[in-house]
Amino acid sequence: MIQVWRTGGKLALICAVMTATASFPGIAAADWVTHSLANPVNAVPGFVGNQNFLATDGTRFLDVTVDYKVFQPGTFSAPYTPFSGFSPPNPGDYVYAYQIYNRDPAHGGLSGSTVSQLGIDVAALNIGSVGKNTTVDPAPPAVDPTAAFLTPTGVSYLFLVPTINPGEYSVLLLIASPQFPQYAQATTLDHGLSATGQLPVPVPEPVTGVLALMGFAMARRSLRRR
Repeated sequence: MIQVWRTGGKLALICAVMTATASFPGIAAADWVTHSLANPVNAVPGFVGNQNFLATDGTRFLDVTVDYKVFQPGTFSAPYTPFSGFSPPNPGDYVYAYQIYNRDPAHGGLSGSTVSQLGIDVAALNIGSVGKNTTVDPAPPAVDPTAAFLTPTGVSYLFLVPTINPGEYSVLLLIASPQFPQYAQATTLDHGLSATGQLPVPVPEPVTGVLALMGFAMARRSLRRR
């Protein structure tokens, strides 16, 4: 709502912005006290928590916490917005949710650097969709990624315009997959600084992986015979 009126011969402009935050089971709007993904409701047991990423070059610090939660299939009730080139998740997919907090001294951290990228190591064939949610924590104040895409080593979320400055946090970053989670390496990056940690990612069950390798081997053998 915008109101304009004249007072003392001058125009006074008052802008009142009212934001309604939707409520979704197992998800709360984020701030530096209440974290969106901290609630274990609807989570896969053992796959809700946070990981600290800390790096320094002796002068600057990159001090980042990534909250994570893997939602049981069919329980992620908030809107899921796929990035370009990806489709919406399937009803039977697990939804992997991540949120980046760039912890400056005012919020219990050391960070004086921006965050420009989160990279998660996961095989592309295990990814059903890559997306985000900007409803639970709208941008701003949360920071929306510039882009997200698959790389030879996994999934990359880029924050270029804008970056995540010290004292800021991201919107919810999402992956959808039918595969059950395991922990794997992830990396947060700033210009010249990088820090690694462990985050949940989709990984096929051993039997599924063996069958996939057998199918690949059989296909190669069939091509050779031709």
